[in-house]
Amino acid sequence: MLLCGLFRWSPYLKGQEQRQKVEREERQRQEQAQQQRHAEEAAISKALAQHGLLAFNEPLQGREELELELYISSANKFAPEKLIAASQHYRTYGIMTALAGKATCPKEALEILYEHAASQEKTGLYSEIAMEQLYSSIIGNPNASLDLVLRMLHGDSPAARAAAVRNGKLPLKDKMAYLDKGCASSDDLELSMIARDEDTPVEVLECLAAKPGARYGLAGNPHTPLSVLEKMSQSTDLAIANQGRQALARRQRNAK
Repeated sequence: MLLCGLFRWSPYLKGQEQRQKVEREERQRQEQAQQQRHAEEAAISKALAQHGLLAFNEPLQGREELELELYISSANKFAPEKLIAASQHYRTYGIMTALAGKATCPKEALEILYEHAASQEKTGLYSEIAMEQLYSSIIGNPNASLDLVLRMLHGDSPAARAAAVRNGKLPLKDKMAYLDKGCASSDDLELSMIARDEDTPVEVLECLAAKPGARYGLAGNPHTPLSVLEKMSQSTDLAIANQGRQALARRQRNAK
């Protein structure tokens, strides 16, 4: 009987032993990963303490990008020449964004960041929305010059133009000259920005009603005429028609 009982329990004991082995191995892996992470963090902290903004070379490895972003975004005050040097040194998206976000970043550094951003956009590594956000960060800095904003507005990049048209430094006459030609664009992001802008002339909004890329902007613009929304709602393009009908329904609810 005893032998029979042990025989029956043998698979259970073997299974329990296997689970314990797996758990030990998992704990060892976690401990090794934690030790490696601590060693990496210590090495990064040492590099930043010794070399500051220029502590790393691209391509950035492991946690270098995150830790450098945090270092840049911290309360540390960096001399203008160091920010210029860092702008020349890095082309990583997150690092450029962090540098552009420093209120003390000089206009010379911002112009370098713009050139690097334009170069990165051509690689296709980042989405158009991500590039528009980077361009917006660069010219959103209080030290960005009007000349830089105008360069973006008149450049070849729809993402840069979309960022420039929303920038507060842009004179109204330049903005309106751009918006007046808005229907000529074939880029969805740019069309959406133009359609959403409350300064866009009615005749441009009417023209945009037939463009699928403008549908969300038109539907969200409180200045879009009801006639444009009605035209959209009757479109043979289902995406345009749906947005038109939804916008009309919101207008009717708000009017009550």
